[in-house]
Amino acid sequence: MNNVKSNVIDKPIRVKAAGFEGWVSMAGAKASSIAGDWRAVGLAIEEIAGCREAGQIVYKDDARSEVREVCVADKKWIVKQVKMGGVKGFVYGLLRMSPPWREWRGCLRLALTGCDVIGPLGLVRVCGGVGCGAGRLVFPAAEGGCLYHWMMSHPRSLENRKAREAIAYRMGEQVGLMTSDGVINRDFKPSNWVLRYDRYRRNLLPVMIDLVGLRKGYSEQKIFRMLGAFGQASQGAGGVTMRECLCFMKGFASKDVRFLNKQRRRAVSILRGAVCFYKLHFED
Repeated sequence: MNNVKSNVIDKPIRVKAAGFEGWVSMAGAKASSIAGDWRAVGLAIEEIAGCREAGQIVYKDDARSEVREVCVADKKWIVKQVKMGGVKGFVYGLLRMSPPWREWRGCLRLALTGCDVIGPLGLVRVCGGVGCGAGRLVFPAAEGGCLYHWMMSHPRSLENRKAREAIAYRMGEQVGLMTSDGVINRDFKPSNWVLRYDRYRRNLLPVMIDLVGLRKGYSEQKIFRMLGAFGQASQGAGGVTMRECLCFMKGFASKDVRFLNKQRRRAVSILRGAVCFYKLHFED
């Protein structure tokens, strides 16, 4: 399995070589054990992005994007292709406002706040994608898989309670670090979390992915609306319990100082947040 390290990300480096045109992350290449200079890294990324093996797993394929998992050099990779062309693709790519660029910036911003992120290895410009409005992002795959699928395979029960509550607490810590920087996630749902195995703690750590929906703007209303969207999206996987909401808010309050400052007592703020989270979980 891949040993995916978090917080390994740097600013993109433009690479234009034979057979490759795009941007690479040298820190991500080093963490993924890809040796060589930026040209060699670029060619390795091109091989991963262009892989169309029979055993690949397609997670999503629609008019807007395609997400698939491939295996190259005995390692698993996630390739995300954004299908954007024409004038809109040219303008968004020129201004670096296309989804691939927003996701790269989102990873970089969360990494600076201390959040665990899985940074991109590189961005490959697709032939015909003017201004890189269309492009393929390459990430190392997390060995724990998607949180939504994990919730389905670990339903609410006494046997799974400890593991689910531990993950909920660590998720709260990650969200607290994010909101303490004045950022919310407008696409906050279980399918946008993956589980990364920590060899030192010997447990699974939740990591946010698909960070295109990050926006500035801090308020309690926006935070609770974000949590409510997560609760509603998790109903297909069995939903969340009140104890898990409390664990989440404990982790959240331990990192987001501004949230606690608006409340007179720590216990009151945690309980209020957990109740709001749990109630929004059942609202339409």
